[in-house]
Amino acid sequence: MAQDNHYENAIQWLKDDEEQSSQKRAQKLSSRNTTEGLVGVYSDGSASMVEINCETDFVAKSDLFVDLVKQVSKNAAGYGAGLQDVSVDEILAKKIEDQSVKELITFTIGKLGENIQLRRVVSSKEEKDTIYGAYSHQGGQSLPQGMGRISSLVQIKCEPKNQEIQPLARKLAQHISGFNPTSVQELYDQPYLFGGGSVKEILDQEAQKLGVKCDIVDFKRWECGEGLEKKQENFAEEVARQMK
Repeated sequence: MAQDNHYENAIQWLKDDEEQSSQKRAQKLSSRNTTEGLVGVYSDGSASMVEINCETDFVAKSDLFVDLVKQVSKNAAGYGAGLQDVSVDEILAKKIEDQSVKELITFTIGKLGENIQLRRVVSSKEEKDTIYGAYSHQGGQSLPQGMGRISSLVQIKCEPKNQEIQPLARKLAQHISGFNPTSVQELYDQPYLFGGGSVKEILDQEAQKLGVKCDIVDFKRWECGEGLEKKQENFAEEVARQMK
């Protein structure tokens, strides 16, 4: 029994030591520029989209970082009605199993050695008359579905709600990623990415076929790092700083 206690104490000490090391590393790296990363999107009744930034494209492609984006995007869903901006601090405080999102990010910083920041979040709860379509453009990268450099979410009001509109919702999110409309009206007027008429005409045709009424209420399109200034890093100086 005493041996078991020693073993458990040793494991807890290792966990505490790793956590403290990760916190120190995160604090040390916190001022470094983060313009790379991924935009993760999630839709399964409820919906969310998150942008998580890191310093290099190399880390953005790593399994640990990809898993971080996947976990945060899934757990960020379910806030508010419609595609609402959600406080980053609120999501950082959210628990994923036995740790907060902030603690998960800190742990990932400790493992990967780069500054990592949750930049922005939109989220929505499941609603009785709403269908969400999600799409991520991976740009040739080998990434899981639901994350990429560009991601889009579209909110469609469907009365009565019919899940058969879901495939079109996803294609509309793909259209938004490619055409980057600035308003719902502009989106309606654009020639549909896959042909056959305007976006409005395609949506109306599908709604008529299913016996429902559909309208696009809102959409979001994010490109990773947009609006952020990329600093030119002197890597020789960076290495020298790390040696101090």
